Amino acid sequence: MKQPIKTNQFVAELNRPVRQIPGLKRLLDTQQLALELNRPIRQIRSLVQARKIPVIKLGWRTNLFDVDKVLKALSKFEIPAVGDKK
Repeated sequence: MKQPIKTNQFVAELNRPVRQIPGLKRLLDTQQLALELNRPIRQIRSLVQARKIPVIKLGWRTNLFDVDKVLKALSKFEIPAVGDKK
């Protein structure tokens, strides 16, 4: 009989490094992007629906994100401080 997975083991399994193939970008799903940006999943979904961040749709539910492109898209919404000059 299998032993139930403890919470610490489960979190460690989720956070384990994924083997990277050279030349391929790391794509994140909605939940992983929310963790990366420290934002709620609902907010990520709202940004996708409003077409404010780029997304790769692989099906009805599967959305993948390139973190670099998402950060670049979000930086367009930055409002500079009054004293900052470009």
